Amino acid sequence: LILSIDSADYKSALEQTKADAARARLELALEEGRQRQAIKDWERLGGDEIPTPLVKREPQLESAKAAIAAAEAAVAKAQRDLDRTDLRAPYHCRIARKHTELGSFVGTGSPLADVENARELKVRLPISLDDTEFIPAISKEAPINVTLVADFNGNEKRWPAKVLREEGEVERTSRSVFVVASIKKTDSEPRLQPGLFVRAEIQGKKLESVFRVPRYAFLDPTRILVVEKSTEEGRNGQTVLRFREVNVLRTEAEESLVVGGLSPGDHVCLTAIDAPIDGSSVNVSTADPASGSVVIEPKTAKKP
Repeated sequence: LILSIDSADYKSALEQTKADAARARLELALEEGRQRQAIKDWERLGGDEIPTPLVKREPQLESAKAAIAAAEAAVAKAQRDLDRTDLRAPYHCRIARKHTELGSFVGTGSPLADVENARELKVRLPISLDDTEFIPAISKEAPINVTLVADFNGNEKRWPAKVLREEGEVERTSRSVFVVASIKKTDSEPRLQPGLFVRAEIQGKKLESVFRVPRYAFLDPTRILVVEKSTEEGRNGQTVLRFREVNVLRTEAEESLVVGGLSPGDHVCLTAIDAPIDGSSVNVSTADPASGSVVIEPKTAKKP
């Protein structure tokens, strides 16, 4: 129980509607008796024709029945009004704000308090349209795992949550969609409160055959340089530069994810070269077999 409204007037209204319902039932009983008497009088007077509905008092009987239905509906409404004089919490919650005080007058439909769920919190997460391609379909039957992260003076707190649904609308200014994540709250997590800003890490789709390439290795949005052994006649075995068109799936802060144009074992050139030429010979200075990246030195042309 959060608060109570003075119920004296509502109790009086309930008793009045009950009295009206009792009078309606009495009127129905009297009308049924009048109907029976009217039919007997018709038969005693020797009426040969079938009595009309008015003679049998059928409209009066229907009116009495309708009056009972209306009276019983009024009783139910008065009972609901009386029950609502006690304002009860709809679930385990905490009172966030109150809009009335002891002894105040309130009107029908006026807000009295704002409550917040004390066991479950919801978080709206904005996701760009580009990033939605990397998130599985969301449904209540198959929620997506998400980790909510908050920083408290250098101490990082992490909470597991579930993405339950999308809001189904694109936000016009940021061109983002919002998903709603739910997190269970316990008394052992006092810092997890409404209004807290968090960072979300969402479990996305698993991608196959993806290569991470530093963004500075790109000559333009889709071209990189690779270093390979030449198979041309007269240059067989020489290390040369080659332009390579790649398919960039996603661009991140420092790296791009490439899904086409590269194969395991390819060496990507990370050296910034002014005006590179396809097929030019180079010397490999260092190479990292694990990442497939190389640093090169241009070959010095021999004087005739």
